[in-house]
Amino acid sequence: HVDLSLLKQPTAFFDGGHSRLVCFAGVRSLTLQFCDELSDAHLELLPPSLRVLVLDACHRVTDAGIKAVAKGCGKQLEALSVYWNNHISNSSALALSLRCPNLTALSLSGCKLVGATGVLGLASRLRLLTALNLTRLPQVDDTALGAIAQANPGLRELRLFAASQYTDAPVLTLARYYLQLVDVDFTGLGKLTDSAVVALGTHCRQLQTVLLSWVTRVTDTGVVALASGCPLLSVLSLHGLKAISERALDALASHCKDTLVAIDLRGCVNLGERRLRQEELVKRLPRLTSFVLHKG
Repeated sequence: HVDLSLLKQPTAFFDGGHSRLVCFAGVRSLTLQFCDELSDAHLELLPPSLRVLVLDACHRVTDAGIKAVAKGCGKQLEALSVYWNNHISNSSALALSLRCPNLTALSLSGCKLVGATGVLGLASRLRLLTALNLTRLPQVDDTALGAIAQANPGLRELRLFAASQYTDAPVLTLARYYLQLVDVDFTGLGKLTDSAVVALGTHCRQLQTVLLSWVTRVTDTGVVALASGCPLLSVLSLHGLKAISERALDALASHCKDTLVAIDLRGCVNLGERRLRQEELVKRLPRLTSFVLHKG
């Protein structure tokens, strides 16, 4: 693994053909974060053995760069992260779909120009995804999300943070058909209701992390279903859920006292101030060590 992120001149790795030197022939994983100097041309010079590539917040990279990655890495590329890029679009998603069918982990978090067309393109060919991050992609709809979920039955981690357009429909699909889900982040999905959360609790017994911060339509009914149906639940955020009451806390204490190590109940005003104190929570859930999972 090579991480160039903290170097003063990280793009020097590509200058003069350095990235293709014999000493780098075994590089399988390359990380380059917050590098404004990285250009599309640099991505044409990646080590030929690359399997994992992180290009988070490299703001000069465009569709041409991602297409160069797809062409250069092809079927051997297993994981790609392109966080916070305002230039790449559906064109990049389609290139990855056509050339990189063996992707198992993909993050397009914050790439707001990627929409439903791009995600449907990914769904048409990708079948091996276990981790998918579609955070802050306002142009992706229920249909596209449902399609990529159905195409990847091995999905274990799904992050949809701050994507308020989704309804219960794609989550119901996930719950009913993808029983291997371990980690879901639905923070800010304001249209989700208890129906979606009950479905997760009923069908996804492998769930360990569930983040429902500001999913304000969820009530005790959804939380009770999670508590009783997910025996491995260890991290839970109910931050900002004003409808949560003592009934939800009773269910968690009854079913999750041996597994739950992190919980965020800030803003659950219906529980009362005393019930939200850390010492009170630890009395009922003795393994708790973390009480803040989201800022704000």
